[in-house]
Amino acid sequence: MQAYLLYNDALHSREKMAKTLRYLLEGPMPNIEIASHLPEIYCRYGAHEDAYRMILKLSDPSMKRREYPEVSFALIGALVQGMMGMEPVEREDGIATLSRLTGETEWAELRSLPVRGNRVDIRHNGRGETVLTNRSGGALIWLAKFYGETAEIESGGEYPETVTGEDAGGMIWTGAWIAVDPGGSVSARVSPSKS
Repeated sequence: MQAYLLYNDALHSREKMAKTLRYLLEGPMPNIEIASHLPEIYCRYGAHEDAYRMILKLSDPSMKRREYPEVSFALIGALVQGMMGMEPVEREDGIATLSRLTGETEWAELRSLPVRGNRVDIRHNGRGETVLTNRSGGALIWLAKFYGETAEIESGGEYPETVTGEDAGGMIWTGAWIAVDPGGSVSARVSPSKS
């Protein structure tokens, strides 16, 4: 049941979050229903390599009871919200992305993802570049987020103003709001310098 404390953001103390995450990482493998939620939890709280390994384990054909619908649905969530870091934001026309790819994966792409009445493609090239394509629907405002506190973000030769925040695990990210017109494709990447 500790998994659901993190899954539902029920803990408000960083110390309790870290202790619960450590228990999940080091403890015994829970039943398949609970284990299916671990990759998303691991992504959210900074255990990205463990999330990657758990995704592979849960999708392995030899995993017992993996045919349970909860497993496949949770794996989709782990890929979309976890590894790809795709989430809605408070703006009605806004979405955010944050790559949580590990060294095991050079790039990952989601195609024709339904979001906010639109269809979008999201491609992460490692943790340093993301491309968002707005296939259909209205204009979107995209918060392109990257891990790190001092990163500058370049998009189409421009350096938009950045904002910072932290994920649920306390890792700092830097982001920039970027408009993506209908039918448009925009890239954002971490830039070492404006000059």
